[in-house]
Amino acid sequence: MLRKIICVRARNQITLPMEVISHLQVAEGDFLQVEIAASGRAQLVPARLAVVGTPEAKQQDEQAEEQIRTGQFGTFRDVDSFASSLGQAQTKDTVPTSRSLVEMERALIAATLLKTKWNRNAAAKRLGLPMSRLSEKLKKFKLTLEPTK
Repeated sequence: MLRKIICVRARNQITLPMEVISHLQVAEGDFLQVEIAASGRAQLVPARLAVVGTPEAKQQDEQAEEQIRTGQFGTFRDVDSFASSLGQAQTKDTVPTSRSLVEMERALIAATLLKTKWNRNAAAKRLGLPMSRLSEKLKKFKLTLEPTK
């Protein structure tokens, strides 16, 4: 087991020791996901994001388009238009009414996280939630960046 002490600096920044970087096999520009267990234990794991123009991103786009074509999801101009549509009568710009409130809440949180580039503080503020409540919802809806295998 590798243990290192890391200092949190101004603006909540940290510098990872070289041993941690080597162990995780990451480099500058790579993403890390923080997983925090209910016990409070935190773990850093490399995260993989689909890069625009790659076959993986193209496949994800095709899957999303198919889900929209089959009526599984609707589309919106932005997060604010989605949020304002909740509870309104269905129009051509809203999600199908067959979706439950829980599904819509999950979609709103996911869209907000994407809009804020997974900045949880910014997402919580935009959603009007305390960070602790957003964290609970992320666990409930199993919303995470996709870790690498």
